[in-house]
Amino acid sequence: GLDGVKVDAQGAMGTFGEGNGGGPELVRHFTSAMEGSVSDNFGASHCINCMCHSTENMYNYKLTTMARVSDDFYPRDTPSHTYHIAAVAFNSVFMGEIVNADWDMFNSKHDAAGIHAAARAVGGCAVYTSDKPGEHDFDLLRRLVFPDGSVPVALRPGRPTADCLFKDPTGYADPLASTSAPPNVAKPPADPTALKIWNTNRFGYVVAAFNLRGSAWDRRRRSYQTFEEEVSPVTAKITIGDIPAWAPTPAPGSAGVAGVAAAAQFESHFRHTDEVVVDSAADPAAAASAAELTHTLEPQLRRARRTSEGFGADSVAERVVVAYSHVSGDVKLMRASDEISVELGTRDYEVVTMAELTALTNPDSSAGVDVGAGAGA
Repeated sequence: GLDGVKVDAQGAMGTFGEGNGGGPELVRHFTSAMEGSVSDNFGASHCINCMCHSTENMYNYKLTTMARVSDDFYPRDTPSHTYHIAAVAFNSVFMGEIVNADWDMFNSKHDAAGIHAAARAVGGCAVYTSDKPGEHDFDLLRRLVFPDGSVPVALRPGRPTADCLFKDPTGYADPLASTSAPPNVAKPPADPTALKIWNTNRFGYVVAAFNLRGSAWDRRRRSYQTFEEEVSPVTAKITIGDIPAWAPTPAPGSAGVAGVAAAAQFESHFRHTDEVVVDSAADPAAAASAAELTHTLEPQLRRARRTSEGFGADSVAERVVVAYSHVSGDVKLMRASDEISVELGTRDYEVVTMAELTALTNPDSSAGVDVGAGAGA
């Protein structure tokens, strides 16, 4: 049976406005009728609005909240996959403030399944696949869910980190942007860059890094094209400053002070600030696992405690963050001056979950870092 509906091609409705009160007025009427029908038959939350990037569409949603922020996932269009991830992240900067951003489904058994799954883990979006029955990569899918099958979804729309906002991670130099370039020649920039996407979860934050170079949308051919067959590796540098609430405070009196303070206050509303503790009596197995991890990290914890001495309680330098890299499996303690440097080859990615290290006040409890579930946890 059916339990939802995707309403496509909504952006075209405004073109029929002439003689009908104008595009915005026509869209308002049709959107209201569509939402009423969806609510009556499926429920308003069971609708995906699509091809609706016009503001006359988005500003008229009153009942439905989800909207696709990208082109589709095209299983057989190889050049489209890396560009898809760039598009959903950058479009979420604006659209994510208006709608619940939908990053589309993907096939779990696909050459690009890994990079798509990593993007969904950090995207704060619905995680769903369009697999054929019986054709599933369960090893990949298990990395996106908890043991009970529930999906840990990040709390905000995934967005590029500040240092990526004005860079093109695909490396595409559009020939239409230069009158001196031959019509079919695209030269990649001299300084390759990775795309980093950040988000919030219940207990901290997550940053994912991607190498998306090599293909893009070609405006002359009106199709996705591969323009760089041999993709050079890119180096992503992940720091705790990639998180707005953890970014170093600008100098007093600068224009950025208010922005950083506002971001920190805003993000704090989406975080669960209670300590994560394991009751030894209630869950002996979990307590043993947490104790083993604590024992493994103890040398690093001792160094972190020593290096944190001498800083005031309000100092950014005092913050110590536990960072877990899901691909490499590395666990690292990070300060404001530290970074995780990752070299990414073609379609490579890394997902780093971060949680602030705090001292336990209950000696009978153990604190653990959840390294087994998806980044949205």
